[in-house]
Amino acid sequence: MKKRKIPILIICAALAANLAACALFGAKTPADMEDGGTTEKTMVSTESSTQDKVPQRSDDDFQKWSGQKIETEIHFLLDSDAVLDEDHKLKKEIRSEFDTGKKIKRFGVVYYDGTDRVFEREGWINRIRMQEGKADKGFELTYKKRYPVSGTDVDEAVRRAGEEGFDLSGESWVAQVEWGFSSMTLSISLKEDVDSGGQESIAYLTPNEGRYMLEQHIPVEERDWGTVQWGNEALESAQMAGPVFFDRYNGKFGGSKVQIEVWEIPDSESGESRFITEISLTAEDCETAAGVREELVERLEELGILTEEDSLKTHKVLDAFL
Repeated sequence: MKKRKIPILIICAALAANLAACALFGAKTPADMEDGGTTEKTMVSTESSTQDKVPQRSDDDFQKWSGQKIETEIHFLLDSDAVLDEDHKLKKEIRSEFDTGKKIKRFGVVYYDGTDRVFEREGWINRIRMQEGKADKGFELTYKKRYPVSGTDVDEAVRRAGEEGFDLSGESWVAQVEWGFSSMTLSISLKEDVDSGGQESIAYLTPNEGRYMLEQHIPVEERDWGTVQWGNEALESAQMAGPVFFDRYNGKFGGSKVQIEVWEIPDSESGESRFITEISLTAEDCETAAGVREELVERLEELGILTEEDSLKTHKVLDAFL
C-alpha cells in the first residue's frame, strides 16, 4: 500500500508559532492572559485535505467557554477481514501489536429514532448502552448533538452550538471533537446512569421501557429543540433500533491508551451480520492529537489494516432496524 506523508506536525508547529495551535482546547498563553485572550487566528491553506490540518478555535469569541478543554477523539476503521479471526475476535497478532491483554468487555446498545429519522436529521442521537452481565452498572443513557465541521473550522461549529443554547461552562454537557479519516465533527453529549432493575443484558430491555427512560431524563435543550416538547413528542413515535452488540479491547499505542471495538451489525439486505472494527484514542490538546494521529496512521498503513473511510456506526444501525 502506498504511504501518504501527512504534514500534520509541520502544521501544528506553525500554529503553535502563531500562538493559536491549542486555542481550540482552551489552552492560554501568557500573552492571552495579559490582553484578555485576544489572538489573531492563524490561517491554514484550504488546499490540503481535512486529515492534514489541526482544528482551530479563538477564545476571544467564546469567553464563557474559556479555560474549557475540548477533548479530541481520533478514530479509524480497520479492515475487519484482516484483523478478525473466524470467530470474529481480534487476531493474536493484532492484540499483541496493541497490547490488549486477554480481557474483553462486551456491550449492548440501542438507539431511538423515528422511521423518518427525525432525530438524525436534526443531528441528535439518543442511545442506551450497558455492559453485558453487569447489572450493577445499570444503563447509560446518552443524548448527543452533533455539528459537522466544515473543513477544520471548529470555530463555526462551536459558535453554532453556543447560539443554539449549549453551555459548556457547567458540568452537564461535554464537548468533544471527533477526528476521523477525512472529517471532523463537534459532538456535545450528556450522560445519565439509570438502574437496570437487575437486568444483565440490554436484550431484555423492551422498546417502551427504553423510551420511557429517555423521556424521563431528556435534557431541556433536546426537549424544546425548535418548539416546546419537540423531543418528547418525537420520542413518543420513535422506534428502538437494536439491540446490537460489540466487544471492546483496551490496549496501548505508544504512550496512549487505545480502544478497539468490534461491532456486529445486521445487514438489512443480506440478513447476515456485518462486522465493523474501529480503533480510537483521545488526546487533550491539538499537538498531542496531531502527532499521535500521524504515528497511528503510519503504523496502520504499515500493517495493511487501515480502511480509508469514516466510521458511520450509528447510521448503519439505524439503517438495519428502521
